[in-house]
Amino acid sequence: MRRGIYRALALLASMAVVFLVIFPLAFSPGIELPSGEFPDNPFSLRVRITNQNLTPYKDVDYTCESTNLELATGRVLNDARIVHHGSIKNFSGRRAITVRCETAYIVTDPLKAAEFKLVVKYRPYPWPVNRVSEYRIAAVIDSSGRITKWVQK
Repeated sequence: MRRGIYRALALLASMAVVFLVIFPLAFSPGIELPSGEFPDNPFSLRVRITNQNLTPYKDVDYTCESTNLELATGRVLNDARIVHHGSIKNFSGRRAITVRCETAYIVTDPLKAAEFKLVVKYRPYPWPVNRVSEYRIAAVIDSSGRITKWVQK
């Protein structure tokens, strides 16, 4: 009888270690990209940052900036960069937040390339070390130079 209880306790303890200690280190925040219609400014993008772990992330800082904006004519817009940033003290487990990415221009000309970089800095609980996840988000552009969807690179 006691052997069965000890086995059950050992199993529960090992599962707790996996879920509360190893998973926060092994899995970084994820992102979800929008689907469907885009507003008049195709470079106004809302991205959802998700925490799929059971444990929270602490001291979350995020920045989103455009890294590549090239028109179909070959002209590169270097001064269109605008940086959106924010911070969250406690990002609970199994939650998501929506962040905004856009440029300084409303781009109506046909595009050749469009890309954003989203950087998320966080501290997985209970670990005292900060971690960084970087995501590249690129536009899929049709033959007429319009953005049809966004994909993660």
